[in-house]
Amino acid sequence: MRNKAFTRQCCVCKTHHPKNELLRFTIEKGEVVLDKDQNLQGRGIYICKNKNCLNIAKKKNLINKGLKVSGSIEIYNLALEEIEWIQKK
Repeated sequence: MRNKAFTRQCCVCKTHHPKNELLRFTIEKGEVVLDKDQNLQGRGIYICKNKNCLNIAKKKNLINKGLKVSGSIEIYNLALEEIEWIQKK
């Protein structure tokens, strides 16, 4: 049996991955933020570090729905920049 203690599920494709392979979004001071260090407290939502999952999440507005907030789509652009930066490394 696979140890799921340190894995999280992508809200888009529903696959389990280690935490460091996913982007985490959370709420800080009333705004949705990309939790790069994955250490902020509170409700979080995880998405795979690929453009396909991010585009689906943007189309369905899954980050705001998952965090139960209303907000702008600017967070998706920030996440896309992060994915592109990771792929350049």
